[in-house]
Amino acid sequence: SKLQALDSQVVDLVQYKTDRKNPVVVVAVEKQSSMQTLFEKAKSLADHIRILVAVDAKNNDIKNPYMLIWRVTNNIDAQRDIYTDTIIGVDGTNKNDMDGFTRRWPGDVDCDPEVLKSLAERGVIEYDEAFSKKFYL
Repeated sequence: SKLQALDSQVVDLVQYKTDRKNPVVVVAVEKQSSMQTLFEKAKSLADHIRILVAVDAKNNDIKNPYMLIWRVTNNIDAQRDIYTDTIIGVDGTNKNDMDGFTRRWPGDVDCDPEVLKSLAERGVIEYDEAFSKKFYL
């Protein structure tokens, strides 16, 4: 609620590794401005936040760390998307003109249903609804 009071883009939040000195705070945002703005505002919460990762609310389940790692690492450029000041901020959102990115941001790569069916038939994977949900297929 403290972060949402600072920036209305934040729609959900989860913390990972809360038993550590520097837990990771992941926020889902409905992006209205550059995440640099969010990171600047979050500095006032440095007593509570050390590492802040922002992802798009639309395409991410912030309670699925497996997919978060995949999506964040595929949506960052270390020179542009890592913020270091009082806190460490990682902008894992899709980039657009608000970020100075004027080209079309690439869409997600989806696996063809026939490939999944073939892998399941050969016993390589057990393809069911839980598998599909976990890997966003």
